[in-house]
Amino acid sequence: MRNKNRIHNLDALEKEIYRQQLISKEAVKKLENDFNYLRSNFFRMARNSSKKEESNSSFFDHVFSNDHVQKVVTGITDRITNHAADAINHLIDRLFKKHK
Repeated sequence: MRNKNRIHNLDALEKEIYRQQLISKEAVKKLENDFNYLRSNFFRMARNSSKKEESNSSFFDHVFSNDHVQKVVTGITDRITNHAADAINHLIDRLFKKHK
């Protein structure tokens, strides 16, 4: 903990907690942006990552344009995003829990 020796009183502790909360909010925002980018560009990225012959690309185009496949991928990314957000909230609660 690099800021350990900067905390000498309750005011400094409150400021450090606030600073850490801002850092975690930025991380959550970046994670959400990354997942949104992945969700909106998954099919294009998957198709481009395939180094197969040209005949196989039409197969991938067909599979990735299927509504059911798109719904499944969207559901998976939604679940991952929700679990990541829950884990971050749980971590924040454990780190910054106010003791009575």
